[in-house]
Amino acid sequence: MTNTMKLLLASTALGAAALAGCGNPNDVYTDQEYAQTDAETDDAVMTEEDRVLAENDTFTERNPEYGPGANQPGPPPVTEDPMMPDTTTDPTMDPGDMPPADPTDASYDTAEVETSVVEVASERSELSTLVSAVAAADLEETLSEDGPYTVFAPPNSAFDALPEGTLDTLMQDDQKDRLSEIVKYHVVEGELHKSDLALEIVAAGGTYDLQTLDGDTITASLDASGDVVLTDASGTTASIVTADIDADNGIVHTISTVVMPSS
Repeated sequence: MTNTMKLLLASTALGAAALAGCGNPNDVYTDQEYAQTDAETDDAVMTEEDRVLAENDTFTERNPEYGPGANQPGPPPVTEDPMMPDTTTDPTMDPGDMPPADPTDASYDTAEVETSVVEVASERSELSTLVSAVAAADLEETLSEDGPYTVFAPPNSAFDALPEGTLDTLMQDDQKDRLSEIVKYHVVEGELHKSDLALEIVAAGGTYDLQTLDGDTITASLDASGDVVLTDASGTTASIVTADIDADNGIVHTISTVVMPSS
């Protein structure tokens, strides 16, 4: 058989195979068209679950740090868009309605005392001598701190009842230490209402010792009518006249007599 005949037979066989595969001799597809047809067929039969899996596979291929075995699985964390408005606070909330800061936070600033026991005393004319004594003893700042404090405040009439010249002597500069002791003897730490004192006295068996701000003690008891009475180191007694005058850093009780610490 000549070479020409062999070529004719091979060409005929190839043509028949092509016709058998295509069905229609006029349908001639390129490789790209075949690929596109296959993809369209795959999309048509792909389930929703297959589509999600395919999208996840594509994501992990592009972001291997979030793939299987990574320390941080799943999609990357959402970062705040600086162009977006801040939604962490309610823009309609009044600043006064904002929740209080955490007192345990180092940056937390406690509110200043608005009305101290000194200011409460200053507003009462019958306590003007005591207020002057507090200033002369340089105790205004101390008694304006957070406290709380309970102040047993003698009125002007109680100071007038002291032996003649006693108050004038105490107000002199060289007597400041003694004056400070006397003023502090009228102050105890803590906020004790009159009812609190009565309960403590009963619980203690009839007398209750209070440690004053100068380190000495004064004894509280109840008289026959149930009123609270204070007894100083020398045995002088003072009863509570006006009780429970509130301040931001404590409470004030006016008493009948100036009490004295031990010398």
